[in-house]
Amino acid sequence: MIGSHAFNGCKALVEANLSTSSVKEIPMFCFEDCGSLQTVSLPHSLEHICTGAFNNCICLVTVLLTLDSKPVWIGPGSFCRCSALANLVLPQRSCAADEYSFDGCAMLQDRFGGGEDDIVAALISRFDNHPVHKLCYYPSTTAQELQQCIEENEESLKDGFEMTPFHVLLSTIWPSQDLLRVLLDKFPCHLLGWKDANDKRPLDYLLTNWTTETSAPLLQTALQSWMVDRLAHWGATSWMETMHNKVQAMIVAHDKEQRATLYTELYSDFALYQKLEITCIVEMALWKGKIDHECINDGPERQFMDREEFRYICGSDVVIPNVVKFLHTICESC
Repeated sequence: MIGSHAFNGCKALVEANLSTSSVKEIPMFCFEDCGSLQTVSLPHSLEHICTGAFNNCICLVTVLLTLDSKPVWIGPGSFCRCSALANLVLPQRSCAADEYSFDGCAMLQDRFGGGEDDIVAALISRFDNHPVHKLCYYPSTTAQELQQCIEENEESLKDGFEMTPFHVLLSTIWPSQDLLRVLLDKFPCHLLGWKDANDKRPLDYLLTNWTTETSAPLLQTALQSWMVDRLAHWGATSWMETMHNKVQAMIVAHDKEQRATLYTELYSDFALYQKLEITCIVEMALWKGKIDHECINDGPERQFMDREEFRYICGSDVVIPNVVKFLHTICESC
């Protein structure tokens, strides 16, 4: 049994796994003011989430209830000011006590309206139109089930909270390596660079909810496919080696802040490499156009031009700065 206020104000608590317990209620103010709490997994025996249980858990994104869970009564202010809450699937016939149960849940209110009945109804059907997202939410999903679902369903890559399947998977308490590999195989890797309505990329959730044993292999798999392999495909060997070394440094980093700093540097470097690669491609396209033009017009008597002269004559000094900016924006949003 858990007492009221049991974890109240635990600023370092990032995840709470109660799935193997048999508790029937989350007591009053149990996790209130847990400012770093991001993921919670609740038992199938749960019946009540009492007053203020998760009040002011401003980083709480995912609350997991299993498929066989009973209807849940959500008490007054249970999720009050959980402004980042997005992933919660309630069992059928669940209900909220009053209009304050989800008061201050900005993400839910913006998407579903301010009334508690509207929010509860929406959370009961949270992933009904997004079957791939739904499978990523439940840890019992197998790789075969996810692969089959992706092949059988054509759906938007983003849900109402701008979350991709990568966001949903990596914000859960037990993100699966097998499911991640299926997503990387079936979807473009650049989805890992998309931000959701919380202004977070999928790997931001993984880094916050870090456990060395499970998170390190997931991080390495994701970054290898997203960044290192793409640089290898470009033939950019030195860039690839630099990125590989930085990925390894992230994995062995001693604390969350250091990993976050390295990830920011890694993403900035990769964005720069993309911009340089785009610039080279545009420049080569301009050169080819000019060379083809010279071959047609001048024949064997065309004049020799060095690189700087050629760049000026083909118009690259005008085209590249404008086109690269446009293409880089597209790459960021694609």
